[in-house]
Amino acid sequence: MDKKSYSIFQVKDGEELLSVRFEPLERLKATGNTVDSKNYHHAYTGIMEADETLSDLYEKFNIDHPEDFLGRSLSVSDVVVISQNGKSTAHYCDSFGWAEVPEFLDGPTPEHLKRTDTINVLLVKPGEHAKEAEIANSLKSLQQIVGGYIETFTPNDDPIVYIMNEEGKILDLEDNRGLHNKQGVLMDIIQGTFVVCGAEDGEFVSLSPELMAKYKERFFEPGIKTVISEVKKPIAEQMKEGAEQAAKYNAARTVPEKKTDKDRS
Repeated sequence: MDKKSYSIFQVKDGEELLSVRFEPLERLKATGNTVDSKNYHHAYTGIMEADETLSDLYEKFNIDHPEDFLGRSLSVSDVVVISQNGKSTAHYCDSFGWAEVPEFLDGPTPEHLKRTDTINVLLVKPGEHAKEAEIANSLKSLQQIVGGYIETFTPNDDPIVYIMNEEGKILDLEDNRGLHNKQGVLMDIIQGTFVVCGAEDGEFVSLSPELMAKYKERFFEPGIKTVISEVKKPIAEQMKEGAEQAAKYNAARTVPEKKTDKDRS
Protein backbone atom coordinates (compact mmCIF):
# COMPACT_ATOMS: atom_id res chain seq x y z
CA MET A 1 0.00 0.00 0.00
CA ASP A 2 1.31 3.43 -0.96
CA LYS A 3 1.91 6.01 1.72
CA LYS A 4 -0.79 8.60 2.11
CA SER A 5 0.23 12.05 0.89
CA TYR A 6 -1.37 15.45 1.23
CA SER A 7 -1.18 18.59 -0.89
CA ILE A 8 -2.22 22.02 0.35
CA PHE A 9 -3.77 24.51 -2.06
CA GLN A 10 -4.43 28.15 -1.23
CA VAL A 11 -6.40 30.83 -3.09
CA LYS A 12 -4.16 32.92 -5.30
CA ASP A 13 -3.40 36.55 -4.46
CA GLY A 14 -5.25 39.34 -6.23
CA GLU A 15 -8.26 41.59 -5.69
CA GLU A 16 -10.30 39.61 -8.22
CA LEU A 17 -10.45 36.70 -5.75
CA LEU A 18 -11.47 38.67 -2.65
CA SER A 19 -14.96 37.14 -2.82
CA VAL A 20 -13.43 33.66 -2.64
CA ARG A 21 -10.47 33.95 -0.29
CA PHE A 22 -11.20 33.10 3.40
CA GLU A 23 -14.90 32.57 2.69
CA PRO A 24 -16.85 29.86 4.56
CA LEU A 25 -18.21 27.25 2.15
CA GLU A 26 -21.88 28.07 2.70
CA ARG A 27 -21.39 31.78 2.03
CA LEU A 28 -19.15 30.99 -0.96
CA LYS A 29 -21.92 28.97 -2.60
CA ALA A 30 -24.59 31.52 -1.63
CA THR A 31 -22.77 34.14 -3.71
CA GLY A 32 -22.71 31.83 -6.74
CA ASN A 33 -19.06 30.84 -6.43
CA THR A 34 -17.61 27.34 -6.44
CA VAL A 35 -14.43 25.72 -5.17
CA ASP A 36 -12.66 26.06 -8.52
CA SER A 37 -9.12 24.68 -8.75
CA LYS A 38 -8.23 27.44 -11.22
CA ASN A 39 -8.41 29.94 -8.33
CA TYR A 40 -5.78 28.05 -6.32
CA HIS A 41 -2.03 27.53 -6.32
CA HIS A 42 -0.11 24.62 -4.84
CA ALA A 43 1.49 25.54 -1.51
CA TYR A 44 2.92 22.32 -0.12
CA THR A 45 3.04 18.53 -0.46
CA GLY A 46 3.98 16.08 2.29
CA ILE A 47 3.50 12.57 3.62
CA MET A 48 0.85 11.91 6.27
CA GLU A 49 1.68 9.76 9.26
CA ALA A 50 -0.46 6.65 9.67
CA ASP A 51 -2.59 8.21 12.43
CA GLU A 52 -2.46 11.82 11.20
CA THR A 53 -5.76 13.60 10.51
CA LEU A 54 -6.89 16.79 8.81
CA SER A 55 -7.19 18.40 12.23
CA ASP A 56 -3.58 17.46 12.91
CA LEU A 57 -2.54 19.11 9.64
CA TYR A 58 -4.46 22.25 10.58
CA GLU A 59 -2.61 22.42 13.88
CA LYS A 60 0.77 21.72 12.25
CA PHE A 61 0.36 24.42 9.62
CA ASN A 62 -0.71 27.00 12.19
CA ILE A 63 1.55 26.27 15.15
CA ASP A 64 4.58 24.38 13.88
CA HIS A 65 5.13 25.04 10.16
CA PRO A 66 7.58 22.73 8.36
CA GLU A 67 10.79 24.63 7.65
CA ASP A 68 10.28 24.51 3.88
CA PHE A 69 6.65 25.69 3.94
CA LEU A 70 6.40 29.16 2.37
CA GLY A 71 2.64 29.64 2.31
CA ARG A 72 0.36 31.33 4.85
CA SER A 73 -1.05 29.52 7.87
CA LEU A 74 -3.78 27.02 7.00
CA SER A 75 -7.11 28.81 7.08
CA VAL A 76 -10.68 28.96 5.78
CA SER A 77 -10.93 28.47 1.99
CA ASP A 78 -7.73 26.38 1.81
CA VAL A 79 -8.08 22.92 0.25
CA VAL A 80 -6.19 19.80 1.24
CA VAL A 81 -6.03 16.95 -1.28
CA ILE A 82 -5.29 13.55 0.23
CA SER A 83 -3.96 10.90 -2.15
CA GLN A 84 -3.29 7.19 -1.72
CA ASN A 85 -3.16 4.24 -4.13
CA GLY A 86 -4.03 6.43 -7.10
CA LYS A 87 -7.17 7.90 -5.51
CA SER A 88 -7.61 11.46 -4.25
CA THR A 89 -10.15 13.34 -2.15
CA ALA A 90 -10.34 17.13 -1.74
CA HIS A 91 -11.26 18.75 1.58
CA TYR A 92 -12.28 22.38 2.14
CA CYS A 93 -11.13 24.08 5.35
CA ASP A 94 -14.41 25.56 6.64
CA SER A 95 -15.27 27.79 9.58
CA PHE A 96 -15.87 24.66 11.63
CA GLY A 97 -14.17 21.50 10.49
CA TRP A 98 -13.75 20.22 6.95
CA ALA A 99 -16.07 19.60 4.00
CA GLU A 100 -15.33 17.28 1.10
CA VAL A 101 -15.38 19.14 -2.24
CA PRO A 102 -15.14 16.61 -5.11
CA GLU A 103 -15.72 19.41 -7.64
CA PHE A 104 -12.19 20.62 -6.89
CA LEU A 105 -10.89 17.53 -8.72
CA ASP A 106 -13.41 17.53 -11.56
CA GLY A 107 -12.07 17.26 -15.10
CA PRO A 108 -8.48 16.66 -16.19
CA THR A 109 -5.86 17.48 -13.58
CA PRO A 110 -4.57 21.03 -14.24
CA GLU A 111 -0.81 21.53 -14.40
CA HIS A 112 -0.78 23.51 -11.19
CA LEU A 113 -2.46 20.64 -9.30
CA LYS A 114 0.14 18.08 -10.26
CA ARG A 115 2.55 17.18 -7.52
CA THR A 116 5.72 19.21 -7.63
CA ASP A 117 8.00 17.34 -5.25
CA THR A 118 10.84 17.93 -7.72
CA ILE A 119 11.48 20.52 -10.40
CA ASN A 120 13.81 20.70 -13.38
CA VAL A 121 16.20 23.64 -13.13
CA LEU A 122 19.43 24.94 -14.58
CA LEU A 123 22.25 24.52 -12.08
CA VAL A 124 25.07 27.05 -12.44
CA LYS A 125 28.25 26.57 -10.40
CA PRO A 126 31.39 28.75 -10.46
CA GLY A 127 34.00 27.40 -12.85
CA GLU A 128 31.69 24.75 -14.33
CA HIS A 129 29.41 24.44 -17.34
CA ALA A 130 25.77 25.08 -16.56
CA LYS A 131 23.76 21.85 -16.52
CA GLU A 132 20.19 20.65 -16.21
CA ALA A 133 19.26 19.17 -12.83
CA GLU A 134 16.24 17.74 -11.07
CA ILE A 135 16.06 18.99 -7.49
CA ALA A 136 13.67 18.72 -4.56
CA ASN A 137 11.20 21.59 -4.64
CA SER A 138 11.77 22.70 -1.05
CA LEU A 139 13.37 25.59 0.79
CA LYS A 140 15.79 23.24 2.56
CA SER A 141 17.00 21.80 -0.75
CA LEU A 142 17.55 25.24 -2.29
CA GLN A 143 19.43 26.44 0.79
CA GLN A 144 21.72 23.42 0.58
CA ILE A 145 22.42 24.07 -3.09
CA VAL A 146 23.32 27.76 -2.70
CA GLY A 147 24.97 27.26 0.68
CA GLY A 148 22.81 29.53 2.83
CA TYR A 149 19.70 31.68 2.88
CA ILE A 150 18.19 32.17 -0.56
CA GLU A 151 17.58 35.35 -2.51
CA THR A 152 15.56 35.51 -5.72
CA PHE A 153 16.10 37.80 -8.68
CA THR A 154 13.79 38.27 -11.67
CA PRO A 155 15.99 39.44 -14.55
CA ASN A 156 13.39 40.13 -17.25
CA ASP A 157 9.87 39.36 -18.45
CA ASP A 158 10.49 35.61 -18.84
CA PRO A 159 8.61 33.52 -16.25
CA ILE A 160 11.84 32.58 -14.48
CA VAL A 161 13.86 33.50 -11.39
CA TYR A 162 17.49 33.19 -10.36
CA ILE A 163 17.87 31.70 -6.88
CA MET A 164 21.18 32.52 -5.20
CA ASN A 165 22.86 32.90 -1.82
CA GLU A 166 21.51 36.00 -0.08
CA GLU A 167 24.92 36.68 1.47
CA GLY A 168 27.04 35.79 -1.54
CA LYS A 169 28.79 39.16 -1.61
CA ILE A 170 29.13 39.46 2.17
CA LEU A 171 30.74 36.02 2.33
CA ASP A 172 32.81 36.85 -0.79
CA LEU A 173 31.82 33.62 -2.51
CA GLU A 174 33.56 32.75 -5.76
CA ASP A 175 32.58 34.87 -8.78
CA ASN A 176 30.19 32.93 -10.98
CA ARG A 177 28.39 34.73 -13.82
CA GLY A 178 27.75 38.31 -14.87
CA LEU A 179 24.38 40.04 -15.05
CA HIS A 180 24.03 42.32 -18.07
CA ASN A 181 21.43 44.85 -19.12
CA LYS A 182 19.73 44.83 -22.53
CA GLN A 183 22.67 46.71 -24.04
CA GLY A 184 25.06 44.01 -22.89
CA VAL A 185 26.63 46.21 -20.22
CA LEU A 186 27.69 44.29 -17.12
CA MET A 187 25.66 45.47 -14.14
CA ASP A 188 26.53 42.97 -11.42
CA ILE A 189 28.14 39.61 -10.63
CA ILE A 190 26.45 36.60 -9.06
CA GLN A 191 28.76 35.10 -6.46
CA GLY A 192 28.40 31.45 -5.53
CA THR A 193 26.21 28.71 -6.98
CA PHE A 194 22.76 29.65 -8.26
CA VAL A 195 19.87 27.99 -10.07
CA VAL A 196 17.51 29.19 -12.76
CA CYS A 197 13.96 27.89 -12.40
CA GLY A 198 10.49 28.69 -13.66
CA ALA A 199 8.05 30.89 -11.75
CA GLU A 200 4.28 30.65 -11.75
CA ASP A 201 1.80 32.29 -9.35
CA GLY A 202 4.53 32.89 -6.80
CA GLU A 203 5.81 29.31 -6.92
CA PHE A 204 9.03 27.76 -8.16
CA VAL A 205 8.27 25.41 -11.07
CA SER A 206 10.21 23.50 -13.70
CA LEU A 207 11.74 25.40 -16.58
CA SER A 208 10.01 24.82 -19.89
CA PRO A 209 12.19 23.11 -22.53
CA GLU A 210 12.44 26.41 -24.44
CA LEU A 211 13.57 28.41 -21.42
CA MET A 212 15.93 25.66 -20.33
CA ALA A 213 17.64 25.83 -23.73
CA LYS A 214 17.73 29.64 -23.69
CA TYR A 215 19.39 29.99 -20.29
CA LYS A 216 21.62 26.99 -20.72
CA GLU A 217 23.09 28.71 -23.77
CA ARG A 218 23.41 31.98 -21.86
CA PHE A 219 25.20 30.51 -18.85
CA PHE A 220 26.85 27.40 -20.30
CA GLU A 221 30.42 28.69 -20.33
CA PRO A 222 31.93 29.29 -16.87
CA GLY A 223 32.92 32.82 -17.85
CA ILE A 224 34.86 33.66 -14.70
CA LYS A 225 37.78 35.10 -16.70
CA THR A 226 35.34 37.09 -18.75
CA VAL A 227 33.65 38.36 -15.64
CA ILE A 228 36.93 39.41 -14.06
CA SER A 229 38.17 41.13 -17.18
CA GLU A 230 34.83 42.87 -17.73
CA VAL A 231 34.67 44.31 -14.25
CA LYS A 232 38.13 44.53 -12.83
CA LYS A 233 40.12 45.48 -15.93
CA PRO A 234 38.36 48.82 -16.51
CA ILE A 235 38.93 49.74 -12.86
CA ALA A 236 42.62 48.84 -13.15
CA GLU A 237 42.87 50.78 -16.38
CA GLN A 238 41.30 53.81 -14.78
CA MET A 239 43.77 53.65 -11.91
CA LYS A 240 46.67 53.29 -14.34
CA GLU A 241 45.44 56.18 -16.45
CA GLY A 242 44.97 58.28 -13.33
CA ALA A 243 48.51 57.55 -12.19
CA GLU A 244 49.90 58.40 -15.65
CA GLN A 245 47.98 61.67 -15.74
CA ALA A 246 49.19 62.56 -12.27
CA ALA A 247 52.79 61.81 -13.29
CA LYS A 248 52.47 64.00 -16.40
CA TYR A 249 50.93 66.78 -14.35
CA ASN A 250 53.68 66.66 -11.75
CA ALA A 251 56.37 66.54 -14.44
CA ALA A 252 54.94 69.60 -16.13
CA ARG A 253 54.87 71.65 -12.99
CA THR A 254 57.74 74.17 -12.55
CA VAL A 255 58.73 74.30 -8.93
CA PRO A 256 59.66 77.91 -8.02
CA GLU A 257 63.15 78.38 -6.72
CA LYS A 258 63.42 79.05 -3.03
CA LYS A 259 63.98 82.72 -2.40
CA THR A 260 66.85 83.81 -0.17
CA ASP A 261 66.99 86.79 2.10
CA LYS A 262 69.12 88.49 -0.52
CA ASP A 263 66.41 88.05 -3.13
CA ARG A 264 63.90 89.68 -0.82
CA SER A 265 65.98 92.83 -0.37
